[in-house]
Amino acid sequence: MQRLTKGFLGTGDISGLDLTLGSLSLAVPRGWELGVETTLPVWSGAGYLRSGAALGAQKYRLPDGVGIFVDPGKLTLRQLSAWAELGHRHELWRGGAVAEGSVGLLASHMRARYRSALIARTEVIPDVTAYVGAGIELPLTADLGLGLHATRYGTGITDIRFGVLARY
Repeated sequence: MQRLTKGFLGTGDISGLDLTLGSLSLAVPRGWELGVETTLPVWSGAGYLRSGAALGAQKYRLPDGVGIFVDPGKLTLRQLSAWAELGHRHELWRGGAVAEGSVGLLASHMRARYRSALIARTEVIPDVTAYVGAGIELPLTADLGLGLHATRYGTGITDIRFGVLARY
């Protein structure tokens, strides 16, 4: 399963303002991410070395403000991420499902900006975290399949992705 982007998830701290995204009233975010990734087979094709980079931005409206600051605000995140991982793939049966496991390192550089009628703060947040991943792919045809992949980051955040895989 190709993972095109990895990026910031969860919490941040902008000069003492607790921005725990999970506990805030958020309007539906607007955002985009664009990434590239390449995979190099190793160990006679059973293993792989994968690396990539992504650039993205997200905007959140916070109609109830942050913490004790109840005036509406906007949070803008811009990020640049790069990752490298080493993994192993194993075909569970001939022509059938493939299990995958990996370990990797994610480095990101994020600019977070919070704006409201009372507050205007911008911070740069660099981060490097390790992660482990596991997944399974189930082929439907020679070029089409379904995939489920879970990634657990060193920060404690778990990312679970389900998708359709197309080979070309």
